[in-house]
Amino acid sequence: MQEPLPQTEERATTRRPIDPAGAGRPGELLRLAAPIVVSTASSSLMSVVDTAFAGRLGPTEVAAVGLAGVLVWVPYALLNGTLSSVNTFVAQRFGAGDLPGCVRFTWQGLYLVTLGALPALALAVFASPLYFSLTSADVAPLAALYTRIRVFAVWAFSFVMVFEGFWRGMGDTRTPMRITVAANLLNVVATYMLMFGPFGLPRLGVAGAAWGTLLAQGSALAAHVWLFLRAPRRHGLPTLPPLLPSAEPIRRLLWVGVPVGVTWLLDMGSYAVFTIYVGTFGTTALAVTTIVVQIQSLSFMQMIAVGQAGTTLVGQYIGAGRKDIAMRSGISALRVGALYGIAVGLLFLATREHLIGLFNRDPDVVQLGGVILLYSAAMQLFDGVWIVAGGALRGAGDTRFSLWCGIIVAWLLFLPLAYGLGSGIGLGLHGAWTAMVVWAVVGAAVHVPRFLLGTWQRISI
Repeated sequence: MQEPLPQTEERATTRRPIDPAGAGRPGELLRLAAPIVVSTASSSLMSVVDTAFAGRLGPTEVAAVGLAGVLVWVPYALLNGTLSSVNTFVAQRFGAGDLPGCVRFTWQGLYLVTLGALPALALAVFASPLYFSLTSADVAPLAALYTRIRVFAVWAFSFVMVFEGFWRGMGDTRTPMRITVAANLLNVVATYMLMFGPFGLPRLGVAGAAWGTLLAQGSALAAHVWLFLRAPRRHGLPTLPPLLPSAEPIRRLLWVGVPVGVTWLLDMGSYAVFTIYVGTFGTTALAVTTIVVQIQSLSFMQMIAVGQAGTTLVGQYIGAGRKDIAMRSGISALRVGALYGIAVGLLFLATREHLIGLFNRDPDVVQLGGVILLYSAAMQLFDGVWIVAGGALRGAGDTRFSLWCGIIVAWLLFLPLAYGLGSGIGLGLHGAWTAMVVWAVVGAAVHVPRFLLGTWQRISI
């Protein structure tokens, strides 16, 4: 059992109002999740737009953007995963009626970004030459160019994550949705203009994709800052002066968030190693994997949205002293995640080569990609319930279980199995993707029972 933290903050006297008829039901979850679905779909579209536009330049450019896209997220995975705890603490404080506590944890999350973003930025920049030396000579220079610019967009996104955790923890999922949609519209226009240089503009190619995303993420951050400072009038909060760093709330954020951050780091790291390994099968195999992963992102980001809604509801009802409704909310999220995963899997089966063709029309890429997308279709149900169960557990502060699963499932099962099937048995790219399916199945098989058994009900943060 995860060790509880001492409760040093004042207890609230006004708890979250509860509607007994609808509390914890799928309808409540979907109302909260719908704007998050739009937000996460829009957020993942930034990378998808880069990949789709790069596909018009050729397979080498697609491979470069995909490889660099993995690298820029790896150093920030630890930081951004840690910052997900802001959502958990704000949700529980809001459920307990402690509005000053919602503000307090948000400011401390911003200080965590300030301290952690610079090391992550430096790591991405200095690690890129070694990382790209492991891939083909034609892909490496383009990937390095994209990384040097795009890494600053990920830096801005880390700050955005804190503000999104604040809004969503309070049950306001529309504010981050509006900001993200606007930022993505800007990203599409800016990326196209800078990549292809219409109307006499310079044609920057892969670098233009990175600059467009940086402009969009920077604009999103500016909008969040402006709205957060106006939050007292919009949400009945106490005034929002810049609070000084405080050791106790930062320690509590780290206690819950670091296991999530390490889990995200392990997952992103395993994806990076997997991508490098796939590149040993050739540029076509790497381009196909890049495209399929981007298509997956459009589906699993929606599952993440359902998981984030589960995080918020589980946290709010725990804060309100209703762990029974928190359990019901998590079960509703699992059901929605399972149904969505099945629907997406069927969609992938029906439109395989058409989806690949949206990113690249090279006949070899389309043919191989249509086959590899079958593996992705098989993953969807298991990936969905795994992601949603993890989100529900985060709402309760049960994060160390996922950490140990990340170590065992990602690094001791997935990667060795990918190499064993791909190179040891000689199944190549098909063997590597078979291991990806096994990874999703095992992840779901351990996370869903963890939530349903209710061990998280004994955790206090």
